[in-house]
Amino acid sequence: EPFAAADPELPGVDDVGTGHSNLLGYAYDGFGIYGLRGEDGGEVTNADLDECHGHTHTITWDGKQVSMYHYHATREFPYTVGCFRGTPLQHTFSG
Repeated sequence: EPFAAADPELPGVDDVGTGHSNLLGYAYDGFGIYGLRGEDGGEVTNADLDECHGHTHTITWDGKQVSMYHYHATREFPYTVGCFRGTPLQHTFSG
């Protein structure tokens, strides 16, 4: 099941400012999940994203500008990650 750590109602998702939203976290496949704003600073919608709820363009990654696939939070279902673009980690946690 896709990781959906960023509900648009949680603090940090509805960030204010200009330009692309900040990194909020990572999906199980390792791609970043960003907030509501796309590269032009406008709020992204499902129509701006692919079936997994992401797209590719230049973002700041590890202090560098790189063209990379990433997910976005939106105010529309599935809100963050709809499916995995990459291969999810298979890890079992034990206590």
